[in-house]
Amino acid sequence: MKTTRRLIRLTRADIENGVGLDRYLCPIACALRRHGLSAPEVGETYVTVGPHLGGTLSERAKRFIQQFDDGRPVQPFSFYLALKRRDQ
Repeated sequence: MKTTRRLIRLTRADIENGVGLDRYLCPIACALRRHGLSAPEVGETYVTVGPHLGGTLSERAKRFIQQFDDGRPVQPFSFYLALKRRDQ
């Protein structure tokens, strides 16, 4: 199973346009779409991209989600996301 590692840069615009507690419209999902990944779904610990790719979020990304969803201040940051083909 091949793993693709992507650097994801989450910007101020992703934060401003993101929706808290929404796995399809949160800032990380916005950043993934901007990086060319289609149909991202972001959970508390895991990301799926389309029907076939998935990956575990970094600890920094998990903390960001908690802070954003709690309404606390957050800053742009970058993280690596390793995506693997999911079993069909």
